[in-house]
Amino acid sequence: MSTLVDEMQISLIPKDHILTVWPEVSGYLREAASYTNGRYELDDVLSLLLDFDYHLWVAFEGIGNIKGVVVTNFVQHPRKKALYLTFCGGVDGHSWKTPMLRTLQRWGKDTGCSMIEALGRSGWQGIFKDEGFKYLAQVFELPIEAGE
Repeated sequence: MSTLVDEMQISLIPKDHILTVWPEVSGYLREAASYTNGRYELDDVLSLLLDFDYHLWVAFEGIGNIKGVVVTNFVQHPRKKALYLTFCGGVDGHSWKTPMLRTLQRWGKDTGCSMIEALGRSGWQGIFKDEGFKYLAQVFELPIEAGE
């Protein structure tokens, strides 16, 4: 699936082409993984894309001008299926955020999803509010071992 909106191209990268674009997108995903507090490293993200049902989306202008990258996967709740925004990174987010989300909404609908879900730092609340996302909760973390 690919969508052209105001010169911004949004493309779902087929699994067999992920390694081809990986050198160009891995920097954005390395930064996104760095915010997971050790839950993910860059190699883990690549493994999710190659070995599991995760999807790589790229926003670009012209040839080779990648502006943003999103990784999604499906989450099946007991009563609803969601398209989950697992990782997101890039530059000039204002130029590709809306086209990316509109493309993901259409694809989510086509694949039986009733919502898009995302978990992120509190700053995402301001980024997503104009797109119609509803803030639901904050995640808290307590290490099991004292002093970690």
